[in-house]
Amino acid sequence: MIWATWRMNRSILVASFAAAAAFAIWLVISGSIEMHASAIFTSHHCSPNYPGSSETCMTSLSDSGNFSSVNAALCGALPALLGFVLGVPLVAGEIQQGTNRLAWTQSITRTRWLLTKIGVGALVTAGIVGAMAPLFWWWTDAAQRNSHIQPSNFDISGFVGVAYAVFAFMLGVALGALIRRTGWAFAACVPLFALVRLGVRLYLRPDLISPTTASANAPISNSNWYVNSSSTQFQPPSHFWSLQTAESAIFLGLALGLLGITVMAVGRWRT
Repeated sequence: MIWATWRMNRSILVASFAAAAAFAIWLVISGSIEMHASAIFTSHHCSPNYPGSSETCMTSLSDSGNFSSVNAALCGALPALLGFVLGVPLVAGEIQQGTNRLAWTQSITRTRWLLTKIGVGALVTAGIVGAMAPLFWWWTDAAQRNSHIQPSNFDISGFVGVAYAVFAFMLGVALGALIRRTGWAFAACVPLFALVRLGVRLYLRPDLISPTTASANAPISNSNWYVNSSSTQFQPPSHFWSLQTAESAIFLGLALGLLGITVMAVGRWRT
């Protein structure tokens, strides 16, 4: 069954591996260029012997630029896109082609058929994003994007991206099972995924771990993430892994819920 699943989906799996590899090469090249440019700029403009070096240096290092922002956006979008591409056609594609009927006549129950396909797809999705995670971390540092606790960096650092990818994959599978049309299911995935991601980022993440309250005379550090408008409460870099764990648990829990919905939906099919 696992081999059959691979044979039926090998084109899209190979394409996903190739796209991820191409993006990884691009990140290595662009990250190396940005790191080299930053080193040269620092040696010329962050020297105490250079007039006005302090202001010029801080302005440059705090501004990642449009080029870096595009790469960051691509890093953030990869888990979702990969999950959708591998998840949506997993069930909906077979329904449209009618190949599910053939599978069910081969002494294979619907549940076994479904769980095997989901297991293979989820492992591939998580494996690709997990393999890319160290590269994302390296690129973030190479592009001088400040602390990893900052929201724009948090989403593409650590292991939380794997949880995003698994959630996106299961969202695609579930909507494919419910809608039974790959195009419509894919279109529905994008706003739903974005809504959940933004909801967690804006409303849940700031309080997943109790923030630290700054004293009145404490200096403001750019390495912290200030979670309220008055900037008196913040998440320090030391909370990074705890926040990663808590947020990953949320998205993996949602993925399990979607798995249950998918199993029930497929179990009720009459065809």
